[in-house]
Amino acid sequence: MSDLPTSLVIDTNALLDWLVFDDPSSRAFARAVTEGDALWLASPAIIGELEHVLARPLQERWDVARKQVLTQNWRSLVRLCAEPAPAVPRGLRCRDPDDQKFIDLALAQGARWLITRDRDLLALRRHAVTIGLAIVAPGRWPAPSAAAGRAA
Repeated sequence: MSDLPTSLVIDTNALLDWLVFDDPSSRAFARAVTEGDALWLASPAIIGELEHVLARPLQERWDVARKQVLTQNWRSLVRLCAEPAPAVPRGLRCRDPDDQKFIDLALAQGARWLITRDRDLLALRRHAVTIGLAIVAPGRWPAPSAAAGRAA
């Protein structure tokens, strides 16, 4: 068993669940990232999309949390990676071209997990698992210790 943290790519909506909405389904992966048990990978395009979404006002009850996230140092938790080449040769083409960046990064970096709520990305999970990438909804992501036995 490796002492290296498991690597994750997290889509924008799952990041909002963690950083803004404190959704219970995001707490396991958020805790793993903040405690160093998981490595959150992102590209400039992914960070740009998150920053763009965070710049837009939300409903009043969430806007205070959104503004607070803008002042937090969440960037220190992410490993910024170069923009990857497209993953077309591996056959994982997302129906929504705006979401392809998450697949491409996960494959280029050898990430074990892609955490998402997006139906187009989740539709690729059966094919992705055959090449070592688990695409899961936030509440279905296991803690690294539980995942280690299945990852081998």
